[in-house]
Amino acid sequence: MNTALQLDPEEFNEKYGGEIPQKIDNIVFTCLAGIRSKNALDMASELGYKDICGQWLQGKTGSARAHLEEDDL
Repeated sequence: MNTALQLDPEEFNEKYGGEIPQKIDNIVFTCLAGIRSKNALDMASELGYKDICGQWLQGKTGSARAHLEEDDL
């Protein structure tokens, strides 16, 4: 993740088979414990992405969610 959003569009497409997200796109990061999701949120925010959120499992039955929008940055 730390380099994926820094690739040029052609490299991103070649590696991931799709278009690189635009800075105005809604992006959701997920992981089990929240560590990778939080790291991805922080990195995307530093790169100028505005509508991003992270989601992770909390315990075995619930989920927690962090959401950053332009007003939060």
